[in-house]
Amino acid sequence: MKDTEKSISSLATLPVWDKERALSRMNGRMDRLMMMIDLFPQETVDYMTSLEQAVGQRDGPQIRSMAHVLKGVAGSLSASQLQATAEAMEGAASSDAENMATLYGQLDYAYRQFCERIEQEKNTTEDAEQEKAATSAAPVNLSQVLPLMAARLEAAEYIDPEELSAMQAGLSKPDELALMDQLRKQLMQLDNQAALQIIKQWLASTKAH
Repeated sequence: MKDTEKSISSLATLPVWDKERALSRMNGRMDRLMMMIDLFPQETVDYMTSLEQAVGQRDGPQIRSMAHVLKGVAGSLSASQLQATAEAMEGAASSDAENMATLYGQLDYAYRQFCERIEQEKNTTEDAEQEKAATSAAPVNLSQVLPLMAARLEAAEYIDPEELSAMQAGLSKPDELALMDQLRKQLMQLDNQAALQIIKQWLASTKAH
């Protein structure tokens, strides 16, 4: 038991995640890494439950087989602590079944730590992307854009409502944002006349001021 405790103490000092190494494994492609870490929790949560059941049943061959697979998955993402703990379980599955529950406890801890770490990474990346999109959105001059849109509507041209999304990203005034929402609703309903009326009313109100 002391040897097992010593082994677990050593495993706990390993890094939860080596992001740079993981990125290198993906040939520097951050998009691919994000896709992999996004899939990891949903693809492994049931697997962890099955492994826990195998430990409870002291099923050495099953533990060894499942720990081997988990070791490979963790290794591909450079989850160092999880990988090393799975490797320890794989090696001890046949000779140290008595202490499998203790090893599984460390495995579960390493697994949860890794899932928490990659969730933080996902949130950080998403926040950075949103901030980048917000800062890169060019200001929109509606007094120039709307007359052009009105001409397209008068010519019975189809306007994709998604065009407004790019425009709306550059707006900040509540009345302008409300205008875009109204236009989007009418365009989604293919009601060009109603959309045209909204534009004309807005242009008339701005001239009056």
